[in-house]
Amino acid sequence: MKKILRISAAILILIGIALFPLAGYIADQVTDGQGQISSGQQKVDTLRGASSLSPYTKDVGNFFADSGQRKIDAGKKEVAKYEKVIKDLRIGGTIAILLGGVLFLVSFLPQKRSSK
Repeated sequence: MKKILRISAAILILIGIALFPLAGYIADQVTDGQGQISSGQQKVDTLRGASSLSPYTKDVGNFFADSGQRKIDAGKKEVAKYEKVIKDLRIGGTIAILLGGVLFLVSFLPQKRSSK
């Protein structure tokens, strides 16, 4: 029984540790995405500003700017979704490590002898 507890504890600890680099990788990807979103937002803002100089170009500029803005808004929603995933992975990793540690410590407690 103690051997099973120790093996389970080790597996939980390893899973918990593995979740942190995964969360870090996703966080790096999210940071890259945020940079692209920021760059795209600047371009859309520039297009809106340039197209608003003339009433003739305003409609055409807004058409392209609105299309770009929709993509940016969708990107922001994706970023928010993945930021939640990152948070959940870090919390899950912490819980798995703590639970594994507790199981490991419990495996060293003396077993109660049943008196028959």
